[in-house]
Formats: sequence, C-alpha cells, structure tokens
Amino acid sequence: MQDTTKGSAPIPHFGRLTVLQILDGMRATDLSVRCQCQCGKTLYARMPHLVFGRITACYDCAPDEYHRLNERNRTKPDRCGYRGCTSGRPPYLADEVITSWTCGLWFCSEQCRKQEAGIRQWYVTREFNKRLHGGNVNEPPLNFGYLTVIGVQGTKGLNRTVTCECRCGAVVETRIADLVRKRVTGCPECAPITTRICVRCFKELPLKRFVRNNATRDGYHSYCKDCMSLSAKQAREVAPLPPPGIRCARAFCTSDAPVTVLAKRRDSIVFTEWFCSRRCKQLETTYRRSIVRKIIGLADEFRKLAI
Repeated sequence: MQDTTKGSAPIPHFGRLTVLQILDGMRATDLSVRCQCQCGKTLYARMPHLVFGRITACYDCAPDEYHRLNERNRTKPDRCGYRGCTSGRPPYLADEVITSWTCGLWFCSEQCRKQEAGIRQWYVTREFNKRLHGGNVNEPPLNFGYLTVIGVQGTKGLNRTVTCECRCGAVVETRIADLVRKRVTGCPECAPITTRICVRCFKELPLKRFVRNNATRDGYHSYCKDCMSLSAKQAREVAPLPPPGIRCARAFCTSDAPVTVLAKRRDSIVFTEWFCSRRCKQLETTYRRSIVRKIIGLADEFRKLAI
C-alpha cells in the first residue's frame, strides 16, 4: 500500500485514511487504531488491513473493499496461507480469531499458521513504524522454510556459504542465493529437491527432464531436454507462459491479479519468478536484498563467537 501523502507527514496515512490514535495508548505492535476518512467519518480498523491495503477508506466511500474482505474470509483456497510452506498438503485449518494477524487465512498445519503470523506481525510493525516515526526498523527473521541461519562463511556476496540448521536438527550448507531464491528450504530428508526451473522456457520440471552435468553446482544442465535443441532465436520467439495456478512471488502481495511479469535477468535475485506487476517485482527484489545484507552482516558476529 503506497503512502498517498507527500513529504514526511507527522502521522501515517493509508489511502484516504489518516490514523488519529493508537487505541488505549498501545504501541504500534498492537492491532487496532482509530482513523478518519477524507469525507470526515471516523472508523476503527486493524493495522494489518491498513498496511496490506485491504481497507483504504470508510464503508461509504469504498464498500467494495469490505465486501471483498468478507468474501475472502469465507473462501477456502487450494494452497496453504504460509508462503514458505513446502508440505504440499491442502489447507484445512482456518484462522477465525478476529485479533489474529492471519485472520481469514487457511493453513495446512498449526505450525504454518504460527510462522505466517510471526512474519506478518514483523512486516506490519515495520511498515507502521516507518510512517509513524520515519526511522530505522528491525530486520526480518533469518528463517527460510525449515532452515535457520547459524553461520556465514566466504567473501563473495550471494556466493557466500551459509550454514543452516533444519527443523529436524540436521546441518545444511548452501549459498545465500539458494536461500533467498527459495531453491533450498530444508535438508534432503525434510525438503528433497525433485524439480528445477529451466532458464530458457521458465517452466518448473522434474529433474529427469534435465541432462546431468557435473560442472554445475546441482549436477544438472540449466536447460531442459526440449530447450537444448532450440536456438537462441527460436527461444526468444516463443513467449513463456506462467504455470497454471501460480501466485505472485512477492511475499506480502495481497492482490488477486493474474501474474504477467517474469524476471528474466540472470543476475537478478528473483530470476525465473513471476509477479502480478512490476512494482511487486521491485518490492520483492528490495526486500530480498535487505535479507542478504542482514545475512552478510552476521558474518563478523559469527566470527567473533568462534573466537
């Protein structure tokens, strides 16, 4: 949700709404605020709804937003509401607690609900503090799927070696790029890698559709068998289409628009991923770069602990 005010405002604005009071003197980490619409009407709203852009005006000015919000809470999706979920199980658990950070979402397990709630609480707090104070905010948690960062080695940016601990206790070593690009989400037992994305047709295919190549990091060629026979000119003439049922790759995108933008630059931190708009692509790129800076900044701390 963009801030519609210009310059540094003393109070945060969200669309047509201006925040007048954080209820009962609560901090920005709490849920409810009192707002005033541009038409003069005063209303109460939850901060997640403001930050994620679900409510931008009062009911009289934008009734469709409230209808969509209610319809969204009743509709059961076909995927878990936690973006980092790797189980593949259909959701069955609905969060109906009105004061919850994930109210209206469906999950495949209680663990996924707690993880998504923690991420959303951090995100809402960060965005609200940005507009309330305009200062620095806390960095995101260093969790990637089932992995938690416990060490950093190397000196080459995204190619640094990161030591992670899986939820089962196993220790995994991988690159920073593989973490932030969501290629590695757990140990081989908890989250085995069975597919990869062809960098020519941009389709996620099983590993058996790729030729073995021991010169690469993962042991497979970057092109699938079908694309290896195509020339570069032929590959450019065939426009890649998004896979069916795919969602926007931005971690906090709440739009229902279909994905249309593909990240084609090989040096991009979101390479081969689909987005619903260029803005979502830029926001996700900036967000992942901040995570990379946080991981690299921990290298000195881990080195001091080792000494």
